[in-house]
Amino acid sequence: MKKMMKMNLTKKKKMKMKMNLKMNNLKNLIKIMKMIISHLMMGMNVMMKKKKKMKILKKKQINYQKNWARKQKKLMVLLQTVHQKTNSKALNLVKILKNFQKKGNQLMSKNLKTKNCSMKQHPHKKNQQTHLKEQTPQPPYNRKLKIRTKLVKHYFLEFLNKTVFLKLFKK
Repeated sequence: MKKMMKMNLTKKKKMKMKMNLKMNNLKNLIKIMKMIISHLMMGMNVMMKKKKKMKILKKKQINYQKNWARKQKKLMVLLQTVHQKTNSKALNLVKILKNFQKKGNQLMSKNLKTKNCSMKQHPHKKNQQTHLKEQTPQPPYNRKLKIRTKLVKHYFLEFLNKTVFLKLFKK
């Protein structure tokens, strides 16, 4: 009987340990999600400002990119801890997040441009760059911003759909 009691106690302890691990992992993932949402909100705010404040915008965009890079490092550290605890199940999440970050970086690295800044090449430069494709003229400023914000939302929703917490932590 005593042996049985001891066995039950150790099982309970193991179960508690597992539950604690799962809770810690969930907390870490929630932290990650919050950080990503804050990135996106910051990026959206930077992009949705009016044309008149372009100089301030460019400064903000540079600061935003620095913060994005800094927070990426934190994200990767968090992800590694999650990965170590949940082994292969978190690996999928790491891949998805890396993809998401790449897409986010691509979106944020594009310079904000007004209608005045045309993308057409100068006639004397065309001869030197024949191998490059001619760039299409850009749509009006506001429309471009709408498209970009839609893209960010789309990638974020895609990211959310792929990372289902329950699937990650169920054995």
